Amino acid sequence: MSQLAIIDNNTLMCLGLKSILSDLLPQTTIRCFGSFAELEQEKQTDFVHYFVSSSIYFQQVEFFQKLGHKVVLLVQEKEQGTCFHLPALNAMLSESRIIQQIMRFRQIGGIHNSAREKEAFHGPIFESHSDTELHCDLSSREIEVLSLMVRGFINKEIADRLCISLTTVITHRRNIQEKTGIRSLSGLTVYAILKGYVRLEEI
Repeated sequence: MSQLAIIDNNTLMCLGLKSILSDLLPQTTIRCFGSFAELEQEKQTDFVHYFVSSSIYFQQVEFFQKLGHKVVLLVQEKEQGTCFHLPALNAMLSESRIIQQIMRFRQIGGIHNSAREKEAFHGPIFESHSDTELHCDLSSREIEVLSLMVRGFINKEIADRLCISLTTVITHRRNIQEKTGIRSLSGLTVYAILKGYVRLEEI
């Protein structure tokens, strides 16, 4: 099973990011480390990606530079990870914005042309799901409800927009979860984006 490492001394941020990544990558083990020393003590070092805070990265730049694009830099709003040719993730944003950033990483992974670039952007974050993984039969109404859900509308707003009852919305939501096997909103958001039901800019 693939493993990802999150290295940051902000415990709450680590747990939040771990929760999101676990929803997006259910077949991947997510490990959190509060410092570089904790990572060093870990005998298992075969991580597909390292989500590392910018401060820890710069303290241990020689180590992380060797990992190339396995590293995803956790940045603050004004920091620019792209200056170091690394994917940069602002984990202090809302859950939907974090999902947007991760989905853009996935798109980047699919559009690089050279073999070297493709090799750099590999692993769970940058791979698309196969058609079989995403196959399920949602009705047209369920797709409408799903697209509104992931765009941030609450049940009553969905009912008003679609001119259906609140009970019907709740039933559709339950059916969507049962058909897709996805329970979390973040997981359903990724599902809807990959199926083309919503665009990144809409969430």
